[in-house]
Amino acid sequence: MDTQTKKRIPRGVRTKKKIFDAAIELIKEKGFQNVTIDEICASCNVTKGAFYYHFDSKESVIEQIHLDTDQIVEKKIAQLLKMAPSLKIFQDMSYFYGEITVERGVEVMRHKLHSNIDTAIANGGYRDFFDPEKRPALKLFKSIFLEIQKNGEVINNVTFEDFFRHLIIAYNGVVLDWCCNDGCYDLPSEIELATKRYLKSFQTKYQD
Repeated sequence: MDTQTKKRIPRGVRTKKKIFDAAIELIKEKGFQNVTIDEICASCNVTKGAFYYHFDSKESVIEQIHLDTDQIVEKKIAQLLKMAPSLKIFQDMSYFYGEITVERGVEVMRHKLHSNIDTAIANGGYRDFFDPEKRPALKLFKSIFLEIQKNGEVINNVTFEDFFRHLIIAYNGVVLDWCCNDGCYDLPSEIELATKRYLKSFQTKYQD
C-alpha cells in the first residue's frame, strides 16, 4: 500500500485490516484452535488492547470474512458492470469467489463453515447475510439480477433473494466438499461448473 493510499484510509481501518490479515494467515498455516490472540498481535505488531478494540474474539475475526470478501468483490463488480447485463456475470463471479476462497485456505474455510452453523443457531439464522440493504455488494448483485430479469433472460416467477440463497447453497456445498478433500482439486473451476448448471434453471429458454 503506497503512502498516499495510507493517508486516505483511517488509521483504525488500517489497523483492523492488519489484524484480520495476520489472523487469517496464521489460521491458514496452523489451524484455528492452534492460534492464540497473543500470536496474532505479535504477528502484526499491535497491542492486545488494539485487538479487542476491533474484535471481540478469534471467532469474530472469522465472522469478518464475508465483509472483507464483499469489499474485494465490490471492486470486481465495478469491472463486470462494464459488460452487458447477463447471467454470465454470476458465473464469472463464482469463479472469482472460488479464487478468494482458495486464497483463504482450507483451515480458514473449515472453521468459517462451522461458524456459519453456530451463528445460525445463536441468531435464528444468518438472514443479514442475504439482506441487500445491509451489504453493498449484494445490493449491486440485486440490481444486475433485476436488469437481467427485465431484459427477459431470467424467468419472472423468482425473487433475487431466492435466487441468491440457492446460489450460496450451491457454493457452500462445493466448498464443503473441497474442505473434506483437503483442497485437493481446482475449486474455482468446480464452483463455476456448479454455478453454470444452477443458472440454467433460471433461463427463460428452459421454462416449461
